[in-house]
Amino acid sequence: MITTCIYNSLTYRLIFPGVLFAILVTLGWLLSASLTVRIYDNLLEIKMGLVSLGFNKRKIPLTEIKSVRMEEGPSERAIRYFIARADPRKFRSGVTIELIDGKTIRIGTADPEILMQAIKDAIADAAKEHLQGVPS
Repeated sequence: MITTCIYNSLTYRLIFPGVLFAILVTLGWLLSASLTVRIYDNLLEIKMGLVSLGFNKRKIPLTEIKSVRMEEGPSERAIRYFIARADPRKFRSGVTIELIDGKTIRIGTADPEILMQAIKDAIADAAKEHLQGVPS
């Protein structure tokens, strides 16, 4: 009886932390394994991870974007959205978005030119739609 109790106690103390660690690693991977940037319905959506729970997603109306530019190197004051890969030198560049309210958002990407141009095109299209909807 005593050996069974000791065995159960050791098993619990050794296995439970391992299982808990595996669950936490899997959850972390699901929440940060990918970065998706979508533009639709005059919104820019930035989503971290494979599972969307609400707190890892941000939607920005295109009308609130003041400027879009490419930047190299680290960003000090921006809210950053990056995905770490095997070669961090490829992902040192990003697109910096400045909002009308003064906030700055940095999206790390291996193709900043393509992302920046897509955002600028979407902003131009949204402005055209807005002007067409306003009666003269």
